[in-house]
Amino acid sequence: MFYLFLFIVELHAFLRYLVMAVLTSVNSQGIRSPDRREIAFLSFLRHRMDIILLQETHWTRDMETQIQREWNGGVFFNHGTNTVRGVAKLFHPRLENTVGHTRSDNEGRILNIVLTLDDSTFNIINIYAPQTDTVRRAFFSSLDGFLSRDFDNIIGGDYNCISNARLDK
Repeated sequence: MFYLFLFIVELHAFLRYLVMAVLTSVNSQGIRSPDRREIAFLSFLRHRMDIILLQETHWTRDMETQIQREWNGGVFFNHGTNTVRGVAKLFHPRLENTVGHTRSDNEGRILNIVLTLDDSTFNIINIYAPQTDTVRRAFFSSLDGFLSRDFDNIIGGDYNCISNARLDK
């Protein structure tokens, strides 16, 4: 039994070595309060998430220093207001990466970062799409300007494409 446990632990360590990073996307539905942020940040760390794409943060510029202190890893922001929108990217403190350039829109809906992990470079785009069909269609058309021709593109976030409104609560 002990040998099986050691094998599983070693296998897990080996598999983590094969995977560059674990990326996840979370619509946080507002994490302005320190209590909600603490719960979310502890969960991200406990589940060994390396890159976290957050939508609906409701963070503002005056909160940046506090959030950076609480997270203790890389944090990038694109603010909406304190009640709507806002996207962010968190990088786990242990993640060895190099950030090339960052870009964002003016509405707190898009945050684009070129990131190098090991010997691979990625263009990671975090989005929080509008809810209405016509505005969302224009929003997706505007994403062209954030796509890279040189690097692999990864687009994550809340697409707000609801197939069943009754289930989306």
